[in-house]
Amino acid sequence: MTEGQIKHMVERFLRWKLPENFAPDGGIQFETTGNAGTQYEYKREPTGTNLFDFQQATAMVRFMLADWQDEVRLEMRAFSAENRQRCEAQNGFKHPINGWSPSDWMTATMGELGEAANVLKKINRARDGVTNVGDAPVPRLYEQLADEIADTFIYLDLLAQATGVDLASAVRAKFDRTSKKIGYSAPTP
Repeated sequence: MTEGQIKHMVERFLRWKLPENFAPDGGIQFETTGNAGTQYEYKREPTGTNLFDFQQATAMVRFMLADWQDEVRLEMRAFSAENRQRCEAQNGFKHPINGWSPSDWMTATMGELGEAANVLKKINRARDGVTNVGDAPVPRLYEQLADEIADTFIYLDLLAQATGVDLASAVRAKFDRTSKKIGYSAPTP
């Protein structure tokens, strides 16, 4: 998560309209009526919080996000398990993961990546004003591109599984090594 995203979350939290039944504890009081009993009486609607300043709210958001990357890796592993199950299941593709060699999985992955490249070629032609008859409108082409990139990722995940690679760990490790090599240091949530 970027510093900008964290700042956005903090700012949204500090501006959040608290619920009508807001009832703080620990001796904190909130009166729903301002200037009670006077001709200037008005209803208070709590917005945000004065329990934290910006730095404290930032620390709270960072604390909430502390295990976020671990959760993303767990989600990736859950996806991989479901992807393999669908690949091998009788009501799926009925294709055992070891039914293809690694080069077969690579060929399938590259086939999908080639389909993504073909869609990009059509997007570039539209950009340059040289579309072919039958090319989909550009918004539809971007939907097709998303599908082909997703298909590429699905096959890449199966390739990784067929070769015993934990893709979630491999991606994180390679990203971290390259970041260190180029001197990039991500802000820690």
